[in-house]
Amino acid sequence: MNEKRRQITEHDTRYRRLYGHKAMVRDLLVGFVTGIPADLDVQGLELRNASQPPEHGFLQPGDLVWKIPVASDRLLYLRLELQSSGDPSMAMRMHGYVAALLDELWNDVGHLPGGKLPTVLPVVLYSGRKKWYGPTDLKDLMVRPPLDLEAVQPAQRFWLIQGRDHAPDELDRMRNLVAATFRIERPRSWDDVKPVIDRLITWLPGGEHAALRRELSMFISWRLRLEFRDSTIPDMPELLEVRRMLEEKDDLPLWEQWRQEGKEQGIKEGVKEGERKALRLVLQERFGALPEWAEERLASTEEEQLIRWLGLAVSAPSLEQLLAR
Repeated sequence: MNEKRRQITEHDTRYRRLYGHKAMVRDLLVGFVTGIPADLDVQGLELRNASQPPEHGFLQPGDLVWKIPVASDRLLYLRLELQSSGDPSMAMRMHGYVAALLDELWNDVGHLPGGKLPTVLPVVLYSGRKKWYGPTDLKDLMVRPPLDLEAVQPAQRFWLIQGRDHAPDELDRMRNLVAATFRIERPRSWDDVKPVIDRLITWLPGGEHAALRRELSMFISWRLRLEFRDSTIPDMPELLEVRRMLEEKDDLPLWEQWRQEGKEQGIKEGVKEGERKALRLVLQERFGALPEWAEERLASTEEEQLIRWLGLAVSAPSLEQLLAR
């Protein structure tokens, strides 16, 4: 297994385990999907395993499908897709996933409220560094049909949730487990993480929350290892362990840590080249591989401007806006 495939597999496993918990799914829906009642009963949620063999169709045993009672006579099925990278074909894929789910539910239609298929809510939870690319509506992947055929074309949209759409201050005001994980996904410094851990410790006392608390702690350990590029961070099964670890960390801004790494790499070639390597490292973390025009811009820029860009790089909305400054 190559490194990229290993990272994707680990991402899927970590997120799937986290969103196998009722409280996480409830907070995802209540906090980030319009129209879901705030008093949604977490105990009513039921994780549904695919009953058909994998070769039958799109629905796989590991897929996250939740059955959610939203009223005494109404069911909602959540089809949750977890993505670490954009996918321009996702609307088409989701169309297949939803059709496969409805096909399976049809076997039990006689036991469903009203004898009809329930509502399906397709959600993509995206945790990638770049902004999501690709349409959320299947029709945007298809040529426009003649007017007399438009009514019989397949239709599918999905609800896209990405933490980067929400400002840190907005997330901090929410008493919401998913909002807390969004804050962990893009910290600016170690001190950014500490209040999030404190909130989770308060919200999830031991006892009935022990399993979720452990899962969140393991998830956070993994995310911090990625975000701070610190391979010494172990998987910690307890939030208090994470909190104690944070007390031992120097509170350098994340961009400053990256800058120091880059300067160490470039020190043999001089300070200016070290700054350039540091900035390139930060930009690649934020925006992926740099296009040729950006490389040319970095190569022709003086040290003072490189340092200025370093300070802005972590919060810049896009590569184009940053380097145009």
